[in-house]
Amino acid sequence: MLVVRTARPHDEDDQPKYLDARLRWRGWDDVGTNTAATAAPGSLWPRLIVDNRMYEPGPPDDARTFTVVAEHPTAQAVVELP
Repeated sequence: MLVVRTARPHDEDDQPKYLDARLRWRGWDDVGTNTAATAAPGSLWPRLIVDNRMYEPGPPDDARTFTVVAEHPTAQAVVELP
């Protein structure tokens, strides 16, 4: 498994998207392994949202990058991790 922790500033206008059931998390590595994301406990601080996502299966030893995508009907974020 691979656990990815994200943190971002809390924005009252953006929070409904973060809590929306249509928000979908996906991940894959550079050797073609697609993973299923599950949520782990996160927290909402006064000005910061911290979230943990677990991706299974974890990347194989020969993978060099892991891409995380958060998709919502109105926005998308993509991050490539070494």
